[in-house]
Amino acid sequence: MKETHVQKLLNALWGTVISNLEMNLLTNTLSLEIEQHNKKGIEHHKLIFIDVSAYYYVKDEINRRFNFYDQEETGYLQLSTVTYYGKGLNEICVTLPQEEEWVKQYPTKFNIVLEIWESVVFIEARKVQFNSQILDLK
Repeated sequence: MKETHVQKLLNALWGTVISNLEMNLLTNTLSLEIEQHNKKGIEHHKLIFIDVSAYYYVKDEINRRFNFYDQEETGYLQLSTVTYYGKGLNEICVTLPQEEEWVKQYPTKFNIVLEIWESVVFIEARKVQFNSQILDLK
């Protein structure tokens, strides 16, 4: 039930505009200010991932990784999809052959995936806040 409820809430955000995105390492949060354009006009929302223990951002596909957007031309990002995985997905592990013992201490099982244009953010978080509603993810 919880997984369905969280995903239903997040589904309403597909295709919205991200006007601001901040990762705060001091408060362990990842915050998005979102604009939802509809027949009523523009609705403003705040989506905050709370107790973020890990995140991994990949800008675009490998062959376009360094094709950056002209910020003045676009002025915003589109939140294409948001997906919640209640039990987490496969681990993301960093591989550094020279530092194999050290780096193997830092895997993560992400439970949120944000698709922003053709980029992706994998997040491991304990809670999500949508406007004033807070939901447990773990």
